[in-house]
Amino acid sequence: MKIFRGPVLAQCGALFCALLAVGMVGAQELAKSAINVDAGNTKQIGATFTYRLTYNCSSTSGPCLSAQVVDLLPAEVQFISTVPNSPTGDVATINVTANFGGSGRTRVQFVMITPLPAGNSGDLLVNVRFPIGSTANGTVAINSADGINLATTPGTFTTPPVTVTAVATVQTTLTKTLLSGPANLDLPESYRLRISVPNNPGALNLTAIGPVVDTLPPGVVFSGATPAADCEPGCVGTTPATLTWTSPCALPLTPGGNCDITVNVVFPSATFPSGSNVTNQFTTDATPLGETPRNLGIGTVTHPVTTFVPTPNAAIGKNVTGASPNPPT
Repeated sequence: MKIFRGPVLAQCGALFCALLAVGMVGAQELAKSAINVDAGNTKQIGATFTYRLTYNCSSTSGPCLSAQVVDLLPAEVQFISTVPNSPTGDVATINVTANFGGSGRTRVQFVMITPLPAGNSGDLLVNVRFPIGSTANGTVAINSADGINLATTPGTFTTPPVTVTAVATVQTTLTKTLLSGPANLDLPESYRLRISVPNNPGALNLTAIGPVVDTLPPGVVFSGATPAADCEPGCVGTTPATLTWTSPCALPLTPGGNCDITVNVVFPSATFPSGSNVTNQFTTDATPLGETPRNLGIGTVTHPVTTFVPTPNAAIGKNVTGASPNPPT
């Protein structure tokens, strides 16, 4: 938005120019705000919010020369994009520098056209987010921006700080799945225990997982697991009531990731009647980033076990190759 241009000042009357000068002196050369945020200037981690930089060439003695708007983003946020994303209108150049000066922060620099006509103003947008998974709940990002050479007297004006607070929650799912259904008696069967963190805004990394405890149906024979249970190899071929893994997962477990354990068992026909239902469940403790350790609940599966029945149309064939007579002579 362009409010006033230099020629207007040259052509105005004394009273109008005086009023105009007062208005322009009163206009702040740069204002910063956070938009697309939630109540209380909060935002879920992984979700985008925006810093709005409202500039104004407030010079009363002519255009602004070598003007810039510079935002050194707080280390707590990730840079995503700018609007505009390329030179246009009052913006001559946009420079984005990651790890500026080794600070671990990203600098966003809007270099304005020069001369920038007095009274020209507009909004520059910087889209950012708190990194998903690795930002603890309650993390605060405090940010100011600099307006350079946007006033009558050349120099730098720094905006008051803007504060945005990260919101994160523990989001996990435990699932247990029979991989080789139907479950046949006296034959090898496998379960998958899965601990997962959904790739949703607000989700936290799990920085510790375990112990994981799997409660087996009474009488089931344990045949081994991947990764190995704490009791292996001594418990393979036995009927343990539970299996435990102290720390079975690669860490951290990030949003969108899974930790899987495969458990191999046999249901003896001497113990389990064909057609009976069995329930297998597991639980685990875990520590979300920045939180205290907690139990994540229970993953469970219930299914029948049955006597193995060969496929009715299975056939056995035998071929004789060559030109041998039948019966052979």
